[in-house]
Amino acid sequence: MRRELTPRALRWLLASLFLAAAIPTVVLFHQAHSRLKWEALHQQRVLAEELAVRIDTDLRSLIVQEEERAFTDYRFLVLAGDPSANFVQRSPLSGFPVASALPGIVGYFQLDPNGELTTPIVPPPGTDATAYGITAAELGERNALDRRIRDTLQRTARSDDVAAAIADIRANAVGDKLAMDALEKDAPKQSVFDVAQEKTKNAFTTPSPPAAAPKTEMAEAKKVVDEGRSFGRLAYRRDADEEHMTRPVRKEQSAVLEPEESIVSGAASLGESVAAPVRQRIKARIFESEVEPMSFEELDDHHFVLFRNVWREGQRYVQGALIERADFLARTIYAPFRSTALATVADLAIRTEDGTLGTTAAEPLYRSRLSAPLGGLELAFTVHTLPLGPGADVILWTAILLAAVLGGGFIALYRLGARQLELGRQQQDFVAAVSHELKTPLTSIRMYGEMLREGWADETKKRSYYDFIYEESERLSRLIGNVLRLSRLTRGKNDLELASHVVGELIDNARSKVASAVERAGFALDVVHDVEAEASTVLADADAFSQIAINLVDNALKFSAKAERKVIVLATRLQSNGTVAITVRDFGPGVPPKQLRRIFELFYRGENELTRETVGTGIGLALVRELATAMHGRVDVRNVSPGVEVVVELPVRVA
Repeated sequence: MRRELTPRALRWLLASLFLAAAIPTVVLFHQAHSRLKWEALHQQRVLAEELAVRIDTDLRSLIVQEEERAFTDYRFLVLAGDPSANFVQRSPLSGFPVASALPGIVGYFQLDPNGELTTPIVPPPGTDATAYGITAAELGERNALDRRIRDTLQRTARSDDVAAAIADIRANAVGDKLAMDALEKDAPKQSVFDVAQEKTKNAFTTPSPPAAAPKTEMAEAKKVVDEGRSFGRLAYRRDADEEHMTRPVRKEQSAVLEPEESIVSGAASLGESVAAPVRQRIKARIFESEVEPMSFEELDDHHFVLFRNVWREGQRYVQGALIERADFLARTIYAPFRSTALATVADLAIRTEDGTLGTTAAEPLYRSRLSAPLGGLELAFTVHTLPLGPGADVILWTAILLAAVLGGGFIALYRLGARQLELGRQQQDFVAAVSHELKTPLTSIRMYGEMLREGWADETKKRSYYDFIYEESERLSRLIGNVLRLSRLTRGKNDLELASHVVGELIDNARSKVASAVERAGFALDVVHDVEAEASTVLADADAFSQIAINLVDNALKFSAKAERKVIVLATRLQSNGTVAITVRDFGPGVPPKQLRRIFELFYRGENELTRETVGTGIGLALVRELATAMHGRVDVRNVSPGVEVVVELPVRVA
């Protein structure tokens, strides 16, 4: 048994085909998009890696510059040139404001073995600052900066290397003094240099000063102090960062003023400027120092400290710089980052031992820890907007176009299929309607013809039988004519003979053809005359106009058969748009609003053909529309209260 295809089944069929084509297409585009996303992510990761290397290289260059500073640069005054020439000048680090290639620099400092913290921006105590071109106001500013550096370094609560060095050297200064007192009490006379050399800390041995020590006991005490120095140094080095330990330790020879206080008197007498070196005969010694690489620490108050340990004659010095953290990071890391295209698509977070600075994310694009001594800083790049490049636009527009084609094709196929199903149903209804329309009059004609042939009708009834046969024949002729004419019009074959006609003549001709049908149906035909409209001339085919009027009146009679007011109104009126409106109105129940625009469709009937109460084929109003269009007019329908009014508009022909 053949199963009829329904619109619902058609929807499911087309939806299945659409999904069958859409699913692999979506998977394909998703894979292509993922590939582009991966490539874009990889590209941004490469940019982040290159930027991290550049930042690390620039920072390493700055660190190397600081590591190459001489041991004596951290004092206010240094020897210039050959030490024997006794030329004294200001240290490179004594300038004010502090100038350095190191961004965010606050100032430089030095911690000597006695735990004394000094800065190179302040002249030695008792020095006439004006001798070095320093005014009283500038000296006040220098002292304020000196106090700031001291306070910042001394109040830190962290157990970092700088704080440990300060606490370690100062805590052991007392023990060292006791040990040295024991050595000096009965020791041979020593030079100033030898005494200064022996005054060092002992982090592990604090001997009690004996009342009197023989030479052998003094030697043992000195040995203990030396061993303490050596062991303390090894312990410090062992606890240092592993990467820091692998970096080379350099040795340098430098001439140091001894003692520094002896040089403060000559500068004032010379009265030379800062730029001119001060010459004075002083005592100086050349020392070999062992300079360790720089270390980098963060203080509790958001400062960085870049420092190094210098070992001279077994004594430990701490030299370094105090740095503003925010300024340092902004100029060395954030500024290069913001100058790149990477900043438009990614965020940069700097991870320190205290936490993370900046934006953080669970999955960073790229992480990189800086080289020693900045190993405590880690750069974390996180993408917030990932540009996929020109290829993504091509894929996107291709996907949109393909989706539009698939979606539009699905809708078009469904409408086409639904229309064909509807057309097939209408054709079936038409066949059934035509069969009914043909069968009823043929049966009547055959019945009355047999009665007349057999002589069963008397003379009084023969006339009515002949009239009935004639009317039914006319009805069949109109039906067949409608079908044939509509068939020709729908195939584009227009056989109308258009000519100029007066509207009044066309109305009179149409009224004569519909009057008998209206009368037989028990209705009255009311013709409303508009003199101006009926005098107008239109381009029309007289037979086609009559067929329009007959179909409209026939339709009105059928659908207003049960109306209380059995009147059909045929009227004309001249409109302002240059057309003549010919209207046919009934007083029936009207047409549902949803069906108003469909009643002119071919084969359309608002009721089921099998249960309809009115006869008809569904081609009458469709033929009216085709004929009006062929005569350059238009047809419309609207509900009035009560009934329906069909309007045929034909353009007025100007003479």
